[in-house]
Amino acid sequence: MARLEIPLNILAVTTIVLMVTANAAPKWYEMDQAQTSAGIEVGIWRVCVTTDVRRCKSSLKDSDLLNVNHTLRNTQAFVVMAVLLASTTTVLIIFMEFNKKKPKWIGLPRFLFAASAFCMFIAALSFVGYVEEENLGDRPDPKYGASFVLAWISIGTAMGAALVAHFHHTTMAQGR
Repeated sequence: MARLEIPLNILAVTTIVLMVTANAAPKWYEMDQAQTSAGIEVGIWRVCVTTDVRRCKSSLKDSDLLNVNHTLRNTQAFVVMAVLLASTTTVLIIFMEFNKKKPKWIGLPRFLFAASAFCMFIAALSFVGYVEEENLGDRPDPKYGASFVLAWISIGTAMGAALVAHFHHTTMAQGR
């Protein structure tokens, strides 16, 4: 089998970029301005309302538009865990590339990437539960935003990285 370090590094970095972008942007859920009195973008950390001017409020504080509840806190926690797991795994992979000997924990990245994907999966499902709890879907023309889509794509790239890490571990264990 060909060397798998390059595809593994590309998937690892792509996963981190997607997860961080999904985490930071307030575009998990959107409502169009034409249908409401204001354009509303709901993120896991803040809410932005656009009338004439775009104003953002932290979702960590209670606001009139969005009350922080346990489901949103759950989403935040799992997204942070996913980013930390993916980042730690990428550092481990880079360390293994520069290490001449095979470390005993060489199979660890496949499990950490899978755990990262699982955390992001739970976060995305938790956010869907949050939307249902807050009845955001009852508003005119609601839709999940780009950050929500990026979260789902990052699940796929993390699982892809876990598979590549598994094959990489298998080939290294066989001494190829």
